[in-house]
Amino acid sequence: MVFRNPQTQEIIRELEFEDTFEKFGNYYMMTRQVIHSKEADKLMTTEFNYSQVKLLEPVAV
Repeated sequence: MVFRNPQTQEIIRELEFEDTFEKFGNYYMMTRQVIHSKEADKLMTTEFNYSQVKLLEPVAV
């Protein structure tokens, strides 16, 4: 993903996502996301890990 200055079209920030999915029953759910960003020649990596992921049981109403 690229963010640009609308007047100059100069690149302000670049983001790259790495998503990891695991299968739970018949569904795939995100369990990890790594975001690499570059802004003004500064590199940064942010990582999210989702643990204890499970499908919810349906509730009778």
